Amino acid sequence: MSTNENTATTHADIYTKVTSAIVNAIESGIGQYRMPWTVRQDKGFSPISVGSAKPYRGINTLVLWAQSQSKSYSSALWGTYKQWGELGGQVRKGEHGSPVVYWGTYDTQSADDDDERSNRGLFAKGYTVFNIEQVDGCKLPKRFEPKLSHNERIGHAEAFRSGTAEIARSIGLLLQRQCTCRASINSRTR
Repeated sequence: MSTNENTATTHADIYTKVTSAIVNAIESGIGQYRMPWTVRQDKGFSPISVGSAKPYRGINTLVLWAQSQSKSYSSALWGTYKQWGELGGQVRKGEHGSPVVYWGTYDTQSADDDDERSNRGLFAKGYTVFNIEQVDGCKLPKRFEPKLSHNERIGHAEAFRSGTAEIARSIGLLLQRQCTCRASINSRTR
């Protein structure tokens, strides 16, 4: 089998895994969707890579959302077997991971010495990731710990809101709660 055929087979396998994950999520039905209003770094809206602390993007977000929904995972942290191992964790025996795809580019030089143009190619590489709820004994880095408690965050938000309302009153704006959530100027308060 040539390298090109091997690459084509690998790509087809990645596409098949991702497509199967999405189809299974659709067929199983997700019920009524509820927005996770409690958003923390470890329980966020977007799936987060434990290796880079960055959110997954593109089709990976959709696949990991579907997996989280179908398996009832409450955490948004995902990582490869190796990444969890580096953090002292062990994926539990019998757990199945979820497919993600890394897309990248590469440059190749043309065979002609006279032609110095480089050609850019696109590649896809598949990985299997596991949610933190599938892992035992993991010690997360400090960057994933909430910096403020829930009550402290609420306190900061309330202080900000009352501060902005006071500023608005001092410059003659009347903030009104409307369906469109817009501030309006009341000429009677001037």
